[in-house]
Amino acid sequence: EQTTHKFRRKGIVIGVSGGIDSAVALSLAVKAVGNNKVFAVLLPEKESDKKSLPFGKNLCKLREVPYDTINITDKLQALEVYKEKSSLLSKIYPSFSESKHSTSLFFPPNLLKKNLIYAPLISFYEQSKVVFSKRLTAVEYLALISIQNLKQRLRMMLLYKEAERRNYLVLGTTNKTELELGQFVKYGDGGVDLEPLSCLFKTQVFQLAQHLSVPKEIIERPPTPDTWSHFTSDQDFYWRMPIEELDSILYAILFGKDLTSLSKKLNKPENSIKKAADQLKNVM
Repeated sequence: EQTTHKFRRKGIVIGVSGGIDSAVALSLAVKAVGNNKVFAVLLPEKESDKKSLPFGKNLCKLREVPYDTINITDKLQALEVYKEKSSLLSKIYPSFSESKHSTSLFFPPNLLKKNLIYAPLISFYEQSKVVFSKRLTAVEYLALISIQNLKQRLRMMLLYKEAERRNYLVLGTTNKTELELGQFVKYGDGGVDLEPLSCLFKTQVFQLAQHLSVPKEIIERPPTPDTWSHFTSDQDFYWRMPIEELDSILYAILFGKDLTSLSKKLNKPENSIKKAADQLKNVM
């Protein structure tokens, strides 16, 4: 109804990443408007995980949704994304070689024990072995993120180009956990017409995926931003704790639930739960 009446569009365009959020959003779109009114776009680049593209293609075929694959590597090169990133990484690690090293950005694990929520570190890998790690300065971190976020913004530009060509709207894939924590890119994956997962915590997305018979390979795959050359999970990059614990604390914050009872349920010290809740409130 929103597609045809409110937006006056004929169908839905969605970016399919090979991850669980886009898999669930695509499945819901097919149920809502039919597979003949849904068009998927797969937008890999040279630093994407090698599993992402085949997972995305298999999902589209399973749902019988037409799709197109646009490799955005050349476009990112034209924007000098890799060049700027390589230059910055070389300043952080003088021995860095784009052909030899992969990188991963992460935060120290276990938000329930640490006091600082912002303490980004970057690791350099050679044949899957860490050869150098460094805690980033705020300037270095912000510079890297500004470069990385161009990937999501370019993808959204291409999705809107496809949507406008077809007189379709763009469907988002951001869930409630991500929205509450700001885990999206403004004018990137956050710039869409509809957000069907915005009322679902991440754990609920997993539950819905089971109900919708999303392929097991996607459900079991650790969620990832998929923008770093070495595999980086959302737990490493954003959450800093198991998603079940994070969602439980978020739920308690949003709906005024008792943290003492939650600490017993999670079998965690009450002061750790309250400390994590305070830190999460700072980014909400």
